[in-house]
Amino acid sequence: MSEGFDFKGVLPALDADDVRTVADINGRAPELCILLYRRYGCTIDLVSCDRKGQAKQPDAAQLKTWKARLEQGGVDRDAIRVVAPSQDLGSYDVILTLNSFGARHKIQNAAPILDRALHPLSRLVIEIRKGSGSYPFLKAYGSCNTLVPPEAGKNGLAILSAEPQEVLPPSGSGPKWPASWPARKASLTSWKSIPFCSCRVAKRWW
Repeated sequence: MSEGFDFKGVLPALDADDVRTVADINGRAPELCILLYRRYGCTIDLVSCDRKGQAKQPDAAQLKTWKARLEQGGVDRDAIRVVAPSQDLGSYDVILTLNSFGARHKIQNAAPILDRALHPLSRLVIEIRKGSGSYPFLKAYGSCNTLVPPEAGKNGLAILSAEPQEVLPPSGSGPKWPASWPARKASLTSWKSIPFCSCRVAKRWW
């Protein structure tokens, strides 16, 4: 989004009474993280990945800047966490992906993350570039509420509300979205037995 964009309108659009866990993909949404913490007192995880959606170590300088901005904004140091590539990726109440998948990188490469990180009440705040194919892709996960329509030369902003699905997610390799969310939740906790993306090898983290 353009520098100076006012994210305050995002919080009421989430339509969420309780947010306990937030994931900031590659640390590109510190201002939103601060607003969410001030409102909900949630934990905030930095989840680092490359443009193909595979886990990586965060850049040391960027990590330092991201942490410093959050602490400057009043986020308690104990609420800030960094998910290492060796860790399992859990599910989150809110996932933030700005200037990343759907805008800077191919939206399809977000599948390995979304297949694991979404739960029944998840919200995904995503920056969308016009012509990126984000809306058809995200339809497989739930419904989108567009806050800022994408235009030529100007990215938009949308919120995905996760919904139960009975088809394979777009990656084609993650767990099948079952008819009931309890089964969906169970499938998330046993992901290690599932082939990882196109390489067909189970890996840690997601």
